[in-house]
Amino acid sequence: MATSLKKAAKDSGTSGRFDDPIKGDMYQIPTKNTQIRAWEEVHEARSHYVEFYSEKKGGKTGFPEFCLNWDPVKEAVVDGGCPLCEKGHKTQTHYYLYIIERRAQQKTGSTIVKVVRFTGKFAGKVGKLSEMAYPDMDPDEAPDATDRKQGFDIFISQSNNSGKTEYECGQSDKKPLTKDEIAAFEDYAEEHNISKMIKPFIRSRTEVLNQLTKMGVDGFGGSKPAGGGREQGQARGKKRSYEDFDEVPEDGDKEPAAKPSRKARDEDDEPPARKPAKRTSLTGDDDEEDADDVRPKGKSRLDKEDDEPPAKPRRSYATASADDAPDADDEE
Repeated sequence: MATSLKKAAKDSGTSGRFDDPIKGDMYQIPTKNTQIRAWEEVHEARSHYVEFYSEKKGGKTGFPEFCLNWDPVKEAVVDGGCPLCEKGHKTQTHYYLYIIERRAQQKTGSTIVKVVRFTGKFAGKVGKLSEMAYPDMDPDEAPDATDRKQGFDIFISQSNNSGKTEYECGQSDKKPLTKDEIAAFEDYAEEHNISKMIKPFIRSRTEVLNQLTKMGVDGFGGSKPAGGGREQGQARGKKRSYEDFDEVPEDGDKEPAAKPSRKARDEDDEPPARKPAKRTSLTGDDDEEDADDVRPKGKSRLDKEDDEPPAKPRRSYATASADDAPDADDEE
């Protein structure tokens, strides 16, 4: 039976999450010290963590929204009219790296490339390892861990202390990448360009505004639940959980709102209320990133050719991970 053009158009559009093509390649940072080597390309993504009150979940929940004022391909601040930035919502930055896990490489005899995501805070820690690897050099001139000739392996691990995830790293062997390792990295990076994968998942201002209003987000037509600030249905003393941070909001088809007070029921509802740079290394503090610093395109190791972006997606959600919850050190 033939399909309709409307159905064909719907099925052909990009949907889901930007990282679906590399879902099986995402590397979860282990709890045990593990030795890895990172490639010189570092992809940067910026997003807002949007919270709203969910009637279905009986409490506050949230989801990530890519920042409209950040172009991941150019890795530069743009004037995208981001409504969340206008309302003072801070952004959080994540860095995507291509890596090789040394243990797996030695065990299998093959060089298999994976993708790992670092928070801004963790990227800063890794960047500072250059000072330990090259103590006699000016910190600003010391080779980065990702340098193909003068770089070095690093140890990474994570721990959970009182419900908060912490990431640690340490310097390992200094050695150049082999020809086979370089080839493996180059092939994978060419086929899976993270920045270009993110680009089509950045929605228009109108789409974002409509979603924020529909969700009842504070400042966009939302309201706080009654009861002294505690969300309806939320148990006393229960900590907020961000484990569902990257899930598609379950209240997407209805407007989540707090249970109104008796006075509010008699009144009409209020109408909805009507920018850093191409990164060539992980060295340095993330707090020093300048939103107005846009580096010119050239033949740097992070530059990528601009291809025609794929079809416009219907949703914009980032990679699922427990460390996605906003952290004061990672927000800008």
